[in-house]
Amino acid sequence: MKVDPRFKDTEFVVEADSFAMQALWEKFSTQSLYRTPQNIYNWEQDCRGFMETIGHVNKMPVCVCFFWYKINGHLILFYEATSQVVDHRMIEEWLDKYCNPKHNGSKARCNASNFHHALGYIRDCEALDLLQRAKKTDDKELKSTLLERCWKDYSWAYDKEVVKEAQNVGKVFVDYLMKMRPSNGAIN
Repeated sequence: MKVDPRFKDTEFVVEADSFAMQALWEKFSTQSLYRTPQNIYNWEQDCRGFMETIGHVNKMPVCVCFFWYKINGHLILFYEATSQVVDHRMIEEWLDKYCNPKHNGSKARCNASNFHHALGYIRDCEALDLLQRAKKTDDKELKSTLLERCWKDYSWAYDKEVVKEAQNVGKVFVDYLMKMRPSNGAIN
């Protein structure tokens, strides 16, 4: 079986039917007509979605539709089981084999109700990018601006990689992050 190369490049997987995809786009996309403070993510649709028969149950096909979006530049896969017979364990095993991105050591996978996990992944990646840019610059003003933006925009993102990278950037920022974090927010 030839597997679409986008599966390998996928960074996060979301189970969502077409209505849920539309609702998530309307809620979070900068292109949405419904303006809210949550419309901060740029969505680019890859119109080359397709349906794959991933197996059979009692001679009946198990079919899944796949669609990709780039959200703030990160390739996110949306999938929906569309056949009359659906075997969710078979779908999970198929995804484990062909499209199994990881984040913080766990499967980078959720359903539409837990889409905030995908958004958290995107924000963690953006925080890491800011921290790495701050680490590379010798310009103290730029470094301060990048770290401040990272703190303001990503203060809730306690991804272990973000904290590790912050430690590499400098003890001052880590002390600032530890002092300013909410009392209920733990960094492990």
